[in-house]
Amino acid sequence: MDDYSNDNEKTRVSVPKKLIKEYLLPIEDITDYSVVLINDMWADVIVEEDGSLSTETNDLALIGYLKKNQVSDYIYINEKDFILRTITKKDCNLLNKWHNDTSVMKRHGFPCGYQTTLKDTHKFIVERISSKSHVFIIEKNNVPIGVTSYNIQNKEAIIHLVIHDLEYINQELKINLTKFIMSYLEKLFLIKSFIVEIHELDSFNKKIFEELGFKPTEKITWRSFPDLEQNSYIYKKTANLNN
Repeated sequence: MDDYSNDNEKTRVSVPKKLIKEYLLPIEDITDYSVVLINDMWADVIVEEDGSLSTETNDLALIGYLKKNQVSDYIYINEKDFILRTITKKDCNLLNKWHNDTSVMKRHGFPCGYQTTLKDTHKFIVERISSKSHVFIIEKNNVPIGVTSYNIQNKEAIIHLVIHDLEYINQELKINLTKFIMSYLEKLFLIKSFIVEIHELDSFNKKIFEELGFKPTEKITWRSFPDLEQNSYIYKKTANLNN
């Protein structure tokens, strides 16, 4: 036996999602994912009941790295007008309901909703939290009202923000949320620009993001369920590079 592995015993250790650079299809059928960590180590992981990840391994270097970097994936931000908290497995039913709610999703090009199952939604919750991406539930007056997420690619932050509770869909709240998220990301990452995708018929969000300084840079055509052609615009805004 060498210093790098223990052939006789495997240790089960938690894998913080903040350490994950990429999710891949599992190498072994008994695991849920193979993941690449931010230090370029690999791990075969399983999804626990609570949605967290763990691995069983005899790789001593991997075990040591994971144990040394046990950080919480959960983020809770309490602002004056809203609360942002990390999405968890407990939000699966609510998010699935929102994703299939045609009254809101039609504005984003999905007149029939996403048509997703609970299994699809749980997979979404697990995979969308990593070292460069996160999903938050938005709360107002202690009530979940929407969801927002970011994904960092090549120093560009792709932002997604949807208010699902019709009572709270208003311009002021969405502007305040977007401003906060941009400021938050500029402090965490060396962001060059922000990107949002807006459906061509979504005049509400076009007005909001244009007011915030976003400009349309590209028109894209895509298909939503059930095979309906849709058109959206990619809006972009240069980040505050002085931060």
